Amino acid sequence: MKKILLIFLIIAFISFPACKKEQPVKPVPEKEPAPAEVKLEWTAEPALELIPDAPIKGQANGAPFEGKTVYFEPLFGKWNMVISDGTLETPTGFLSNAQSINISLPEPPEAGKVISKEMNYGDGYFQITKKDNPEETTSWNSDNAFIVKFTEWEVQDYDPEGEMFQVAGKASGMVYVSYKGWDSGDFDNSFAAGTFKDAVIRYMGEPELEYEEPVEMEETEETPGEVQEEIAEEPAPEKTE
Repeated sequence: MKKILLIFLIIAFISFPACKKEQPVKPVPEKEPAPAEVKLEWTAEPALELIPDAPIKGQANGAPFEGKTVYFEPLFGKWNMVISDGTLETPTGFLSNAQSINISLPEPPEAGKVISKEMNYGDGYFQITKKDNPEETTSWNSDNAFIVKFTEWEVQDYDPEGEMFQVAGKASGMVYVSYKGWDSGDFDNSFAAGTFKDAVIRYMGEPELEYEEPVEMEETEETPGEVQEEIAEEPAPEKTE
């Protein structure tokens, strides 16, 4: 009898598990929405808000373009910006067998400054691969537009006692440059956009920058009203018969 009762108690213990204290359900924290990705595509009107926070990329005659190298140097009296898919062996070296976007900056760069150009011809060229022969590049001149924002621009003066080729400083910022394709189909719309950091600023010889100095307007104590009164007080010329 005792054995039967013991078996019954064991079965009852197994069949009815101990009551557990229910734990309060913790609310699942809402995930912050991911920032909207900037769609990288060609535009005739480059703008800062269209520049992705990422290394420079784009399209060159229908093929992907990656801006591996960025540098600045004086050329034809202006600062020239070069964005290339090639690399420099030294900071004052030369590009070889590479594509490069070359733009002439209409204003002297400085930290915090935004420099832009509307879509029109000139002020640069694109050393770009040919459609019929991707192994070769050609200097493509076409309508182009760009916008560059400098977050950093540190440059030293040229040292006439130093070497001919000199590293002058570094620059950081963001850029968007577009080249308009030809209706003939020989060249497609091409562009590059993204950020650059610690790009080399260099002199490849003594620079001859030809930027115009800003004209400062002279201030006068006279107000427009006073000038008008003075003009009104001038006697009218006498009539002659």
